[in-house]
Amino acid sequence: MPDGVDRIHRRSLEGHLARDTREIAREVSVRSLRLTRLKLVNQPNWVFYVLPDERGLTVTRVPSRQLLLRASGATAGALTVLVLLLVLLG
Repeated sequence: MPDGVDRIHRRSLEGHLARDTREIAREVSVRSLRLTRLKLVNQPNWVFYVLPDERGLTVTRVPSRQLLLRASGATAGALTVLVLLLVLLG
């Protein structure tokens, strides 16, 4: 197990790395990506991820689950109204 693995992650990985009695040797590569997830109170429709890169830190913004649900609900409602209008007028 690599030295930089936190205790919590080490415990979860050790179960998957349990040795079998018939096993002779094993090689495991563990890669990790450190990131930070931010939810700002004044921007509830977005989730921000801070990732390290070669220049320092990069901030990526993605829509929150609530925003996606509202957008899909609005789209479904608009399509329903459009279909009803086409049926009534057609």
